[in-house]
Amino acid sequence: MLRLQRVYNLSTSDVAQGQVYHKKSDPLHPDDFYRLGQAAHRSGDYGLAFEWLHLALADPELTIYKPDVLLELAQVHYLVGDYEKAAEVGRQAQEMHPDMTNATTSFRVQTFIQRNISFYLENGNQRPAPLQTADTWQRNLPFWKSNYEILCRSPYPDESLLKRPELGCRIRNPQNYYAWAKEEVLSRDPWIALIHDVVNDRESDRIKEIATPELFRAKVGDPNNAYASEERVSKVAWLWDQTSIDGFIPQISKRIQMITGLSTHYQDPLSNAEPFQVVNYGMGGQYEPHVDFYESKASLAQVPEFLQNTGDRMVTFMLYLSKVSNILSHTMGLGSLASTP
Repeated sequence: MLRLQRVYNLSTSDVAQGQVYHKKSDPLHPDDFYRLGQAAHRSGDYGLAFEWLHLALADPELTIYKPDVLLELAQVHYLVGDYEKAAEVGRQAQEMHPDMTNATTSFRVQTFIQRNISFYLENGNQRPAPLQTADTWQRNLPFWKSNYEILCRSPYPDESLLKRPELGCRIRNPQNYYAWAKEEVLSRDPWIALIHDVVNDRESDRIKEIATPELFRAKVGDPNNAYASEERVSKVAWLWDQTSIDGFIPQISKRIQMITGLSTHYQDPLSNAEPFQVVNYGMGGQYEPHVDFYESKASLAQVPEFLQNTGDRMVTFMLYLSKVSNILSHTMGLGSLASTP
């Protein structure tokens, strides 16, 4: 949820009310505001933590013990270096349960104040060094990351593309004279094209049906030290031509071969193509900007053996298997283009 809010620049109040662009759903419960504030705090996104925790405190339907929410807020103030405000909010939490009815929260508040706040209160201007700078919550992103998020929010088709005469649509003449392909050229350098109606809804559902039992959490890094990362949040499955006993997967491979003129048959050794990689991004999934080719022989040597067998990647052919009714863009071409399935 927070990743979607960050990338698509969604306001906290809109998300709380269930409003995402032109789509409306059920509003969130105030207890969810607190949990999102917690998650933002843990991920270091202090601006969103402030917003979600303040929303939780302002809502009379909140059922979470309020001193817990105040304590969470005090910790965020402390982490951005606002010690006076952290002390003030911490004292509010302390004053709300003087009878010690909630022993766990009382202990947390007392410990937090004694260790972190009382030092400042007792020593005047002798402040402890902040763990983060005061502007951390502003998310100062590098250019490529900022541009990537802007492209993810881009409308499609991009009006700038409509003004470029070298781009447009055409009927592509594939290997098979009877299998014409509708091609929409999005970029000539690098070459990026959208081929329409490669698979139909029934075939898309069949691919997902075959892949679903094989899905596993995608990881990054070499096979011996692979790890789950926020850089790549998805599940993947590999489908070989022999995966389906009815010959369905080879049919799709052959169709792509006819469209592109490239060999798509996976063989061992020295294959010209990889097996299908089916990816499920779920809610809020992503793969941050990356290149599909291997930047060196050393990086190629780190992938699984069945990928080493295919050599370096020259072309990527993607099939969009789901119709997405709300915000989604696929950024390509060194962060210069976005397309929507």
